[in-house]
Amino acid sequence: MTDAPTVVVDGGPADGATVTSAPTYTFYVPEQGSTTKECRVDEGAWVDCTSPYTVDISELEDGPHTVDFRARAESGLQGQSVRRTFVLDAVPDEPADTTAPVVTISSGPTDGASVESAPTFTFTSADDDVAGYECSVDGAAFAACTSPVTLTTEPGAHTFAVRATDESGNTGTAVTRSFTQRDLACEEATATLAEAKADLREAKARFARAKESGNKTRIERTRALRNEARAERNEALAQVEQEC
Repeated sequence: MTDAPTVVVDGGPADGATVTSAPTYTFYVPEQGSTTKECRVDEGAWVDCTSPYTVDISELEDGPHTVDFRARAESGLQGQSVRRTFVLDAVPDEPADTTAPVVTISSGPTDGASVESAPTFTFTSADDDVAGYECSVDGAAFAACTSPVTLTTEPGAHTFAVRATDESGNTGTAVTRSFTQRDLACEEATATLAEAKADLREAKARFARAKESGNKTRIERTRALRNEARAERNEALAQVEQEC
């Protein structure tokens, strides 16, 4: 053999391919004569090898790597090396997190409760990767919030909702609480009106009995009481119209 031997790689992963296990290559030297074949990985030491050659990946990290092949004639002539590349992906990726966090309302009015003023809710999640919470009142757009949150609702029926989003971007189903906020001023005005109406009925009854008695002094006194009770009823009615 008078020319340096060449190596032909005729089997194995395509150059630059991604592999998940140790790649195996086949190769040969087309020149006639006795030759020694050598291989190396990632610019390491050349070692004698034969075809097929399986790369030892036990010490390799995931990522790009190189394999070089060369041959040397018995006369000492050494041919050019031939390189193949591959990308090792032997460590499986962690599965994507698709589980949304669950929120628990830990304090605040129970569902359907009647409250005297705008309530405060506290909430939490057992998930350890919660990135933040969002709250909504009466179907409004969700907005960032933190626990505890005190609402600014007016008297009437309302619904509070809270949900959480984790660090992977998963947003959980909102947890809701419905409640009715009492109108204390209206309730007080309504109760006062009821009392004023009862007083007026009683005053009218006394006036009627006084008229039957024919006692002028009594009639005048009960008429004044009736008129006073009527005025108080009218004032209470106006207060109800204002507050309710």
